[in-house]
Amino acid sequence: MTEASKWQPARFLDEDEKVYDDIFARARDLVDDPLQVMLVALRFLADAMADLPNGHPGCLVAASCYYERLFDQDVQDINREGVLRWRKRFRAMFDEISKVYPPREAIDLDELADTVSTVLEGGIVMAKALDDPRILPQKILVLRSLLKLHFKVAE
Repeated sequence: MTEASKWQPARFLDEDEKVYDDIFARARDLVDDPLQVMLVALRFLADAMADLPNGHPGCLVAASCYYERLFDQDVQDINREGVLRWRKRFRAMFDEISKVYPPREAIDLDELADTVSTVLEGGIVMAKALDDPRILPQKILVLRSLLKLHFKVAE
């Protein structure tokens, strides 16, 4: 096996980052309001997942967590890094949103940020388990609705 053809799990993390960067940048190009950026981006993400002909291909994070003994420490470290990156990304967005729209209930914003990842990862697993690619985009839209309800919009 050549070095170029070796399985490189870190590239999955980089690809995820590029997808998120693109989707959230497109949302920011359309709206300035931080809550609306999040809501538009989640709609874009749901649409992107719905456009995958056979659903999302799977998730390295879920696979390595379920089958951790099959993956070396490097892969486990990459997964941890990915999850922490997602937390940081979404936490920063929730910090911005909270400055404009106070949450209806006190909530740890790291926990809320982790919930975004949990919905995405869980949606992938559920879609695979039920062999229904529509599930992931549906779960993203449910999350979108819950976030709309969680942050108080000025009257």
